[in-house]
Amino acid sequence: MEADLLFEKEGRLQLAEIKSGQTVTTDYIRAAQKSTRFAKEEALKPWLIYGGEDDYERNGVRVLGWSAFSKKDLR
Repeated sequence: MEADLLFEKEGRLQLAEIKSGQTVTTDYIRAAQKSTRFAKEEALKPWLIYGGEDDYERNGVRVLGWSAFSKKDLR
């Protein structure tokens, strides 16, 4: 399993991929999805933290813009 960020949240694993690009690509989403394959039910929905501004969900991945990331309540 590979993830750029891994921590426990709500008794489960929170995995995140971190990308510097400002445009979310299919490869970014796939990398985030892949990080949870081995953890299965122990993992929460993966995060993708990227260099853009928008926050949304895409294909089961929570996409978070880096500039607002530290200001968010991510519980």
